[in-house]
Amino acid sequence: MLSVQTPDAIRDAEAKRLKRLTHGIQPTSDEIEYGPEGTAFAVPVTLTLTYDPLAAAQAGMKEEQLKVYYWNPITRDWEAYNSMVDVVAKTVSAVTTHFSFYQVMGAGVGGITTAAADASFGFKAAYAFPNPARGTNLVTIRVQPGLADSIEVHVYDLAGRKIHGSSSFNNRGAFDDGNGMGPQFTYDHVWDVSGVASGVYTYVITVKKAGQSDIRRSGK
Repeated sequence: MLSVQTPDAIRDAEAKRLKRLTHGIQPTSDEIEYGPEGTAFAVPVTLTLTYDPLAAAQAGMKEEQLKVYYWNPITRDWEAYNSMVDVVAKTVSAVTTHFSFYQVMGAGVGGITTAAADASFGFKAAYAFPNPARGTNLVTIRVQPGLADSIEVHVYDLAGRKIHGSSSFNNRGAFDDGNGMGPQFTYDHVWDVSGVASGVYTYVITVKKAGQSDIRRSGK
């Protein structure tokens, strides 16, 4: 049975708050839980959430730039969806394939804007964390290459056998992750290493942009 409700305020509350601070975003709606959580759809559905225009104005947000955010319980992070804002109805809509926790948010005063980030094409930073990966099944491979068209990563064992490859990277936009380089255009790939034998692995990242030569970076 379909349910729409305000989620438990305690559940992941501190993690959600810290991630909002990290991304420089602020809520303009209540957090909504669509359930049953984890329900997936063969055909995408559209979610429409209302937002508070006063909250947006007080935070210095442009209503047209508001987005629906999804709380990913696996990566424990907020992910922005491509969204459509109706400033007359005061709603924001996004297409999804599953139910979970959603909230309308935007970059407010003091938030990180794309103008603050270096858009030039070239590696600013690329690394995997946690490294070494102990006590977790999830490893994030992060790339900060300016504005890019596509990114792919391949992982090899010491014998040179490829054990993982993907071009699925989450575009986090202009993001300051505390690495000392300030806000950078950031792309994350989360690799589930459950079932992967303990050892040392090499990852090779290739970043592409139209009109530019491909750039590559490797690490262990």
